[in-house]
Amino acid sequence: LNIDAKSGVHFTNGLAKFQQNIFWNFASNGVAQPYWQNATAEWVLTNAANDNLFVDPMLRSVSRTNEPLFGLDPRPMAGSPALSSPLTAPNDGFYTPVHYRGAFAEVNWASDWTFAAECGLITGAGAGTPATLVGGLTPAQPTLSIVGLGNGSVELSWPTESGFSYQLQSRTDFTTDDWKDEGAPINGTGSVSINVLSVVESGKYFRLTVQ
Repeated sequence: LNIDAKSGVHFTNGLAKFQQNIFWNFASNGVAQPYWQNATAEWVLTNAANDNLFVDPMLRSVSRTNEPLFGLDPRPMAGSPALSSPLTAPNDGFYTPVHYRGAFAEVNWASDWTFAAECGLITGAGAGTPATLVGGLTPAQPTLSIVGLGNGSVELSWPTESGFSYQLQSRTDFTTDDWKDEGAPINGTGSVSINVLSVVESGKYFRLTVQ
């Protein structure tokens, strides 16, 4: 972090604040203190009143690619220092007060609608509950197409309708009714949804639910 003199005055007089952040595992690049590059930045980060922490946030799983599929789970693990914060959000009708630092706690809200979910980056585990549809609409039952790609992967696609949520599921046998979600629910847009999955098992069955 580098805070120049022009910006630094706003931090020292209290107009600007940088609080309640967690830093961990930054590369030092030869600098003695890896988290700051000048004295003002050091003061902002280490001032006890700002309550910035230099600890492992204990995220469940960090991945920047979709191999392996759905490898990113940004939720903190049990015991994470990110699961508590003394900071209180303004009670102005816009912010929602929460008990944690950052964007995630128990619910993985990003799995419900983001492109990171569609491209196989972020896990569907811990997803929030999809919104209940109103108005008595009935979706058309889509046809699920499966094409083997010859490299241990399959391509699954189906047409979608706006206003409906689609969940792809799979299981390896029919001895139990043990369907598992493949990724997060996908919101319909009126276009075709295409998903590429790695198939490790010798046999895998898929189904698509719509709500």
